[in-house]
Amino acid sequence: MRTRIDIEIGVLSLMVALTATSIWAEPLSIQDREVITRLGSAQGHSENEITPLLDHVSKAGEKGIPTESLLNKMREGLAKGVEPKRIDPVLRQMTSRLESAHEVLEEAKGRPRRRRGESAARDGNAGGSVCTGSDSR
Repeated sequence: MRTRIDIEIGVLSLMVALTATSIWAEPLSIQDREVITRLGSAQGHSENEITPLLDHVSKAGEKGIPTESLLNKMREGLAKGVEPKRIDPVLRQMTSRLESAHEVLEEAKGRPRRRRGESAARDGNAGGSVCTGSDSR
């Protein structure tokens, strides 16, 4: 019974994650751009230094990547006085990781859902047990 509940919770979590990524993945609003540009200006950075970062985040949103964590990282860096040229590689690394996660989720969407025990039966292990090699037989 416990295993079934765990599986159902896992499936529900996956469904929420797949839905949430499309909701959170939006291009930047004008308000987001203005807030971050003002924050950068308050730290002594020109709009020309901030715009490439905003464009990077906006392009990620257009690809379906959630932008909120990228925006938060920009805000955090600018608030701490970090130079935009040092924020850029961090945003690129985060974007790369988010893109990879997005691809995995998209692949998972296309896979048919299996019932418990189907893969074990197909693989010739109908009992569902797995031998890890540490059994002392």
